Amino acid sequence: MEDIKRFDYKDLFADSAEPVFKNLLAEIISGSGAAKAQWMLGRAYYEGELGLAVDYDKAAFLFSTSAANSLEEDAFYGLGLCYLEGKGVARDEEKAVHWLKKAAAGGQCDAVMLLEDIENER
Repeated sequence: MEDIKRFDYKDLFADSAEPVFKNLLAEIISGSGAAKAQWMLGRAYYEGELGLAVDYDKAAFLFSTSAANSLEEDAFYGLGLCYLEGKGVARDEEKAVHWLKKAAAGGQCDAVMLLEDIENER
């Protein structure tokens, strides 16, 4: 996933004063529950939650890191969504479908519905 901008986790601490954000980031750095925490922070950056400004580059980075380190179907979905919408990465429907299929195979319901929508549009 060379097309995704990389970040140092320690540099993200300044992004939010929310205790939940700080705790998730500490989990990632310590390695305790890192994949789930990476996905949760990616979602927070994608949606602008936990006192964070929307930042699609950071969301894509966190989703890709979680996806690379686990079988986290929500991370696969998030990464697929980034590629489908061109948020944080260049729009690439082929890559989007790849990640969405992995998410759907893991039971991620939103991925299943999104894949159906994509097929219906073709």
